[in-house]
Order: sequence, then C-alpha cells, then structure tokens
Amino acid sequence: MTSITASAVLLFAQGCETSSFLGIDPWYKYIKRSAHDGFCTLDFQTHGVGTFLLVLGGIIDILMRIGIYVAVGFFIYGAIRMISSQGSPETIKASRNTMVNALIGVVICIIATWLTSFLMETLL
Repeated sequence: MTSITASAVLLFAQGCETSSFLGIDPWYKYIKRSAHDGFCTLDFQTHGVGTFLLVLGGIIDILMRIGIYVAVGFFIYGAIRMISSQGSPETIKASRNTMVNALIGVVICIIATWLTSFLMETLL
C-alpha cells in the first residue's frame, strides 16, 4: 500500500467515529460502521434487530437531547422574567412556575435519553 492510499484509508477510517455537535450524536450512532477500501460505510445487514429500530433509537436520542436544550432555555427565560418582574407577585409566580416546569422537563429528558441509550446499547 502506498503512503497516499494508506493515509486516505486512515482519513476515512477516522470519519467512522461518531462525533457529536453540542452533545448531540448523529442519527446513525447505533449502526455499526466499518472502513472498507478507504470508505466509511454503514453496515445495515449484521444486526439482529431491525435497522428501523436502530435509526429510530438514534432519532429519539437526538430529540431528547434537543429537548434538554429547550428546557434549559425555558429555565433561563423564566429566570430573566423573574429578575425583570419588578416585584410583581403575579409575574414572580408565573416565572417560578416556568422555571419549575423547565426543571421537570430537563429531568424527564435526561431520564429518557439515558433509557434510550441503555436500551439501544443492550440491543446491540
């Protein structure tokens, strides 16, 4: 193997790694990947469970992680609203409810993300 071909294989083989963006993994996280002839390919044939289930698990994982970011955004929104309420009891109560609901949403999304990851890793 020449050095150019060997470096190309290493370049594409590194692309088989699942990299995340802001903690969000790609949808093909649970599908096996292999570097063959210098190209990274998704191996849809070797799983005992259906490919649809693996892709669905990856998409659910993505949606739950996005839900965590949305809930944190609502918490920050409630905090800013509370700071700018100027002592109004109704606004303080509403912003406190927003913050509590956001925390509940974060906990639910974290548990759902953990459960999805656990089930998908168990199925593999």
